[in-house]
Amino acid sequence: MADFAALVGPYPFDSSFMIRALIAATAIGICAPLVGTFVVQRKLALIGDGLGHVAAAGVGIALWLDRTPQLVAVVLTVIAACVIEWIIKFVKNPDSALALIFYSGIAASITFAGRGSRQNELQQYLFGSLLSINEDDVKTVLIVSLVISLIIILLSKVLLAIAIDESSAKISGVPTGLVRIILMICVALIVSVSMTITGLLLISAVMVIPVLSARLITKSFRSSWILSMVIGVTGSVGGLALARIVDSAPGGTIVLAHVGIFILLSLWRSVLPLYAKRTLEDSKRN
Repeated sequence: MADFAALVGPYPFDSSFMIRALIAATAIGICAPLVGTFVVQRKLALIGDGLGHVAAAGVGIALWLDRTPQLVAVVLTVIAACVIEWIIKFVKNPDSALALIFYSGIAASITFAGRGSRQNELQQYLFGSLLSINEDDVKTVLIVSLVISLIIILLSKVLLAIAIDESSAKISGVPTGLVRIILMICVALIVSVSMTITGLLLISAVMVIPVLSARLITKSFRSSWILSMVIGVTGSVGGLALARIVDSAPGGTIVLAHVGIFILLSLWRSVLPLYAKRTLEDSKRN
């Protein structure tokens, strides 16, 4: 991989730490909506937020035991993803059970982190520290994002079939249980790898909001899937640039950039029919 220090560009990407942040933000901006499209399609938009809470517990335990936070968070979120999928399948009222897991996760993160000597590090994982990531962090993000993207693309038709009509997909011979677990593991991995970028409490927004934005102006699944990734990159890179310009927290600014795009597209969608109607009325008068 090229030396990031040599890949500087114009302001605000005129330093090596901004280039590292740019590469990581772009990777997550593509990968998160790629996965998030199927999460939203299954009406599990808040699952990323829930797994973020579980990952926070993993960070708390790692800080308490003086271990690598990201590794422990990955293991715990993958286990939690499988448990959550089991709950969704078998429990009649999964919301209550899922809420128990989510709240237990954030409580455990605070409890265990408070017992260790590295408790001050918890905040950077909860809210992200994009500008302080190193080259190893960038490589990890790129590798994990690439693997997840390949898995989701290869399984896209099956994932869509399950999301639309799981019973029919199962009758057709699709191993629906296995595919659902793979999707949940991909969500767990993208949540864990994004700890230092947007933070555990914000990654769900990057997974979901670009998907919602794309659905405002597209009709087909394929077009919204592709557009969500374009919006994901635009919001992530734009938010990162804005954070440097106004000297704000990158993770929060990236999420606010995505919210801003959603609001703009919502307004555009509302105004465009009115403009078309007025144009049609004017043409009839003439």
